[in-house]
Amino acid sequence: MAPLLLIGMCFPWLVVVIRSMGLTGGYEISFLGIIFTAVFAILALIKYGYFDSVQQAVTNAIYKSNECLLVLDNDKNCTIIITV
Repeated sequence: MAPLLLIGMCFPWLVVVIRSMGLTGGYEISFLGIIFTAVFAILALIKYGYFDSVQQAVTNAIYKSNECLLVLDNDKNCTIIITV
């Protein structure tokens, strides 16, 4: 995750350098740094599964619970049984 985030963090500085060199033709390009930073941050989060809330919830329930865990689907079929 670190390489994608580091690349994303470079874009705001790159925009500052380009603007200070006068390569923008008078146009304001600051928003491009923000957009590219956000894109790389989202790619890093997707790549490492931080948006998969169900998996994260199950992981938290398993590792932080001292109780038995029974997970049912919408049809009330047992999908996971974990005993501690």
